[in-house]
Amino acid sequence: MQRKKCCSPASSGLFRILKEHFIPPPIKMTQTSNDIIASEEGEFIELSLRLGLNLNVPVNRFLKMPFDCFCPSIKSQLSARTCGSCSLYHASLKSANRHKKIVHGEKSQKACLVRPLRIAARRANELMCVIKYVESMEDAEWLNEKEVCQDSFREESDEVVTEGGSNIITDMEKWLQQPWSTYE
Repeated sequence: MQRKKCCSPASSGLFRILKEHFIPPPIKMTQTSNDIIASEEGEFIELSLRLGLNLNVPVNRFLKMPFDCFCPSIKSQLSARTCGSCSLYHASLKSANRHKKIVHGEKSQKACLVRPLRIAARRANELMCVIKYVESMEDAEWLNEKEVCQDSFREESDEVVTEGGSNIITDMEKWLQQPWSTYE
């Protein structure tokens, strides 16, 4: 990969090791009698071996293996986070939709609004939505207010919320206040 004139010289020799300037994705591998193959039942191999093997594991539906391909909590979201036109993988759904709109002129393929479990935080025109993708796996993601269906979520409040028998602390100062008064 040729360095652009606008970039300063590298401060280390890291780019001699990372040819594409990125760490290769973690891959589960299994050794068979004939070859080393990617397998869900395999074990993650260390970075030096991944660099030495220079693997690009073919994964159905993707031209290039997404970085999080072997991450079980994100596996169900891989298609939505990958551009259908150029197969570029994005770390978040928001980034993928922005890429499609800016680079390819496509509108987001989300016809419906996101229905979060709850809103964890707000900033400007964005909401941090806690979304349940698969059974017992939740993810938090910043989304534009316009992308969120705001009539079906529970917003965090100052009161104690219990979920699954555990207290969720939403205000640390209030939680740590002493419930009794002292007499002098």
